Amino acid sequence: MTQQTSLARVALNFNLTAIPTNATVSKAELSFNRIGDYLGYDMAGTYKVYLITKSWTSATATWDNLSTSIGTTAVATKSYTTGTKGWITFDVTSATKSLVANPSNNYGFMILIDFVLNSSTNGHISKIHSSESKSTQLQPKIVIDYTTGTAVTNHTALTRDKLAVSYSRKGNLLVSIPQRGNYTISFYAGNGSMLGKIDNTCFDAGTHTLPCADQNLPKGVLFVMVKNDDMAGVSRVVVY
Repeated sequence: MTQQTSLARVALNFNLTAIPTNATVSKAELSFNRIGDYLGYDMAGTYKVYLITKSWTSATATWDNLSTSIGTTAVATKSYTTGTKGWITFDVTSATKSLVANPSNNYGFMILIDFVLNSSTNGHISKIHSSESKSTQLQPKIVIDYTTGTAVTNHTALTRDKLAVSYSRKGNLLVSIPQRGNYTISFYAGNGSMLGKIDNTCFDAGTHTLPCADQNLPKGVLFVMVKNDDMAGVSRVVVY
């Protein structure tokens, strides 16, 4: 996609492989940032989200070959009024649960506009910030809240009271380790892509300071996975 894209229909895909298939997804929100209407046409409308049912890439996707490759029922809808700009957010919790549990079926989402052709506008097309927007904070995103069970037999889940990850105004992540041991700490963006990892490092029990700059961590919603041979857990944090 270009830095901005015109939307009558748009395909979005996110790498969810950082989430274990046995994770419990409690909430998932898909969002894009709406700039306005294409060529100044400003009307109310409805966006509808469908699951894509076949593999595709940005180089091969076309109107024709993806138009017939979506589910028959919308998994989320959102109506908007004239002049709407900014973030449009959809609750895609149910669909995301299925994609996490069955990663081979994750071909992404298709968003369509429910529009009416007429003589004055000849359609309804929106402009949104795409995945190549110069502002990474305005790119389409999916934010998923989930908890993990035992990653390996006899592992103990690091619950939120045992695994605390927070952000300080000095640009640091504060990670609370429940007991001394060797841990791997992985950092993921809101779209599921890995940002960095501290591999098999000994940490004492207590709170440890991890500078965001050292891990090349951007601002926004991040997920931090902490695990060792006995325990595993994920915590969500917002870096501002």
